Amino acid sequence: MIYDYRIKANELEDIAMQLDNLSEKQLRRVAKVVEKMKESEDEMSCDNTKSYFYNAILPILQEFAELTGALLQIEENNQNQIIEAVFKNSYGFDLTEGCRYMRSMFVVANHISISIEEEEVALSFVFDYGKIS
Repeated sequence: MIYDYRIKANELEDIAMQLDNLSEKQLRRVAKVVEKMKESEDEMSCDNTKSYFYNAILPILQEFAELTGALLQIEENNQNQIIEAVFKNSYGFDLTEGCRYMRSMFVVANHISISIEEEEVALSFVFDYGKIS
């Protein structure tokens, strides 16, 4: 497979010339279109990243919860673009050699917390899907 992302210099020059020849009114319209395009791409990126969480990350978390006999709570906060995953059990958590995928969650998560809640060990991962993409 070949992925070619090269941009030809003459294409950029043509675009620059076209922009130079636009009126102020046309430039404002172009700016609005560009802003809408950026917003749309940002929304799509967040949707894709959230989908990635539910299709790739969540199964790893579920497997670890099952392996450790833990309660797994998933809370989504769309306003802040975060998903929090909290594991709870009364025994604690061990990450063995067989937990390779789970160990990768320590790299992917934006914040990790270990605490005691209601006499149980709570291991919390916060995934900021606005920043993952």
